[in-house]
Amino acid sequence: MVGPEKCDDGNNGGCLSDCSGPVVGYMCIGGSNITSTICNPKCGDGLVIGNEKCDDLVLIGCLKNCSGPNPGYICA
Repeated sequence: MVGPEKCDDGNNGGCLSDCSGPVVGYMCIGGSNITSTICNPKCGDGLVIGNEKCDDLVLIGCLKNCSGPNPGYICA
């Protein structure tokens, strides 16, 4: 990251193109002038993004890591 950048994941899709922050539905950590930012889909926001298979906002029907539904639930 350089200057006023808040997020730079090397154009992997988690940061806004102007590096001002994460794309909606992503959570980013790290980053400095030496390391780049690591961005992953934000589980629990109601958006199924990236490798998420289920995200129901309240994580009742979905597993807490958004990898699929809890037993007895179906994700559409």
